[in-house]
Amino acid sequence: MAKLCDEPVTQIHLKPKMTVNELVVAMGKAGAYNGGSLSRAVDIYDQMLRDKETTKFFGLAGAMVPAGMGGIVSDLIKGGHIDVLVSTGANLTHDIIEAIGCKHFHGTAFCNDIELRHDEINRIYDVYLPNEAFEHFEEFMQNVFGELEPGSTISISALLR
Repeated sequence: MAKLCDEPVTQIHLKPKMTVNELVVAMGKAGAYNGGSLSRAVDIYDQMLRDKETTKFFGLAGAMVPAGMGGIVSDLIKGGHIDVLVSTGANLTHDIIEAIGCKHFHGTAFCNDIELRHDEINRIYDVYLPNEAFEHFEEFMQNVFGELEPGSTISISALLR
């Protein structure tokens, strides 16, 4: 029993002007639950960034682009912090919607979806997207696909360029 209980959890205390890094380090010393996992993840990612031979994969799932996180992902790619992006089709769709000039809007999760449907508005939790955006997206993609040679093969990365 004594062997199992030889390392106490360190209590985290906030300090004036404490940085995020200092908080994550403190979470690592506490070592428990998600704080400990976050600290380990930060350490692993730091090692990945320092090792120029490491290929950094990034999985993108969930409604990240509608939530305004697409720019962060773009900045990470441009900064060399992501080598390979693996994304859901939904994020690609919403990214293209933004790229062609349509916007996502602040909404609320506490609304009447039937009324939204009547108003031709889609809801992604607390974000709204008018149907018109999907219509523009479909027109855009039809133009892109229309320029491809019939029967040709194209990679997703080439398609998205």
